[in-house]
Amino acid sequence: MSTQWQTVPISTNVTFRVPVDFEFIKKLGSGAFGTVASFKNTTTEQKVAVKKITNAFDCLIDAKRNLREIKLLRSMKHENVISILDMFLPESRNFDDIYIVQELMETDLHKVIQSRQQLSEDHHQYFIYQILCAVQYLHRSNVVHRDLKPANVLVNTNCDIKICDFGLGRAGWDELIDLSDYVVSRWWRAPEVVLLPSAYTSAVDIWSVGCILAELLGRKPIFPGRDHLDQIKVIFHVMGTPSTEDLAFLPPPPCPARSFLAKLQKSEALSWSTLFTDVSEKITEALNAMLSINPMHRIDASDALQLPWFQTIFTEADLSSGEPLTADWMLNDMRTPTKHWLQSKVYAECCNFHPEQVPILRVVELHPLPLADDGTMAVLCRAALSGDTLASLVAQPGEKIGDLRTKLSSHLDEPAELLQLVGSNGHSLTMCDDESYQHVLVEAR
Repeated sequence: MSTQWQTVPISTNVTFRVPVDFEFIKKLGSGAFGTVASFKNTTTEQKVAVKKITNAFDCLIDAKRNLREIKLLRSMKHENVISILDMFLPESRNFDDIYIVQELMETDLHKVIQSRQQLSEDHHQYFIYQILCAVQYLHRSNVVHRDLKPANVLVNTNCDIKICDFGLGRAGWDELIDLSDYVVSRWWRAPEVVLLPSAYTSAVDIWSVGCILAELLGRKPIFPGRDHLDQIKVIFHVMGTPSTEDLAFLPPPPCPARSFLAKLQKSEALSWSTLFTDVSEKITEALNAMLSINPMHRIDASDALQLPWFQTIFTEADLSSGEPLTADWMLNDMRTPTKHWLQSKVYAECCNFHPEQVPILRVVELHPLPLADDGTMAVLCRAALSGDTLASLVAQPGEKIGDLRTKLSSHLDEPAELLQLVGSNGHSLTMCDDESYQHVLVEAR
């Protein structure tokens, strides 16, 4: 059954295309990320947040970030990480706007901090513990958020939190070599990101959590640098001039970062009791553990959850909560994807939510040619309907169907999810049907 749609005005110059059973509640916010509004599904009575990313493919870099976030959020299952409930299927493959349906949260931690709401130590403890649960899940799943800040921590009135905005998130962390310099909004950015761009670790997330804790305590950002160099000065004004041991993570001289630091005025560390009133010893311990200048000495998320401050709410089950990730990390290596490829990948993600409405996939017949002396063979890939040759790919001995599908996907600038491979006899070859695929290759021998 096809979905019936309606156009709903959200503001003066923004309209949403949503199902007819979606009742508009109010606009929640807008910015460079798009526009978010709350709706009530009158069929299920569920209230949701719908994000519209307008002209999502005008900037390929932003489009790639959007796709990365979609793939990550669709594969992550944890109570403290926002999830995608639905993605509206576009009217055609050539579309401009992306609609993402997510759980509705009432506010974010930035707004809570800026409000006059009284926050007790119990509030601080519960907020930070949940953030660390989310971060621990990400890190053991080999994912780094890279942009943790209060605005990216969503909150409900019962103080449950979910972290969001994974546009800068990276998966397959252990396999990454070339890391982006642009990570983390400046005031929550770890010193190593400024001093040693492209050589940081997952510890950047822990520093950000420490900054969020300090912001909860002081009701304002603790390191409000005017620019990236001033950011370091502000950090050291609070934390004190780093020792030789603190800077062990930097390369030995000559090193531009060391030269810059040598010119800074020496300063003594400020005590947490000076910065915050009624700060307990256990909170001080947590701040010191997370805000270590040397990332190699910074506590990891698992150990942070077991700090004495969280003793009353910690449970062993929190160290293994959530479902394992199943996302692929292909986006980490794709430097310059085309608009068509990104549109098709997002379209394929939408299809995952609406399999009953998925159009006919592109069917490609595989026709292996005789084996070469080195054991490889050419595989002609032909359009099933027209018989036109689409590509000629080289198959390695023992290669799996998924590997060949990936090659063909890149060659045709078409997502693998929308390709249906069949043998010359018309039998379907699925991603897991390696035995049948090997039989197809054997035919050529």
